[in-house]
Amino acid sequence: MKSLRIFDTPTEVAGAVADRLAEVLAQHPRPVITFPTGSTMLPVYREIVARSQTGQLDLRGVQGIQLDEYAGVDDHTEASFRAWLHEHLLAPTGITAFHTLPAHDPTPAALASYEQVIASYGGVDLAILGIGGNGHIAFNEPGSPADSRTRVVELDRRTRQANERYWTDSDAFVPTRAVTQGIGTILEAREVLLIATGAEKAEILHEALHGPVSEHVPASLIRSHPHAEVLADAAAAGRQPSDSSARESDRLSA
Repeated sequence: MKSLRIFDTPTEVAGAVADRLAEVLAQHPRPVITFPTGSTMLPVYREIVARSQTGQLDLRGVQGIQLDEYAGVDDHTEASFRAWLHEHLLAPTGITAFHTLPAHDPTPAALASYEQVIASYGGVDLAILGIGGNGHIAFNEPGSPADSRTRVVELDRRTRQANERYWTDSDAFVPTRAVTQGIGTILEAREVLLIATGAEKAEILHEALHGPVSEHVPASLIRSHPHAEVLADAAAAGRQPSDSSARESDRLSA
């Protein structure tokens, strides 16, 4: 793993993510990027959208790859991750090339085809991730194999509770299963960027970065990636940085 960088606020974390995205865009005219969903990413996407609308970032050439999705949903499901990303990132920035998971009918052939699409793009340049309260990355819950590929998974009770707020009465239910890139799929990206903000992520982030590298805490497995970086605010890192600027903390390894 490359490093952990700690910032005072989520806004500063968002700025750092946007800065890194600008660097990737400068290096690759059509980069392949996976984008996560969730409340942690809202300030990040607001910053990216703002820079896009002022001409500082041009994301129209980005090849987007969906990271995870609820099983059984389609494009008409308001609480789908595809709909969330369309609202908060894809439409405002003009990203039109976005390859979705076969969530509505995730047959083995469809899942294999999804992996083949990633390979046809030459692999993922940047995988942006969040971390769940139980240490999951994408929908790889505790116990997910380190070499897992894109597949259907059963959602942990805590994960479903955390996502209840996104489902309205008209949606009728919170899915019990999801389709997700596997940990092995994710870690094939050339670069991994994990984002963590808020005090509620402090305990699990500490466990992921300082505890054993284990499938029990899927986020800990990114420590085996030579180009993985964690960007966290002071609350998620569990301590204040020594000054108000971004700084790199101890280099972390498996």
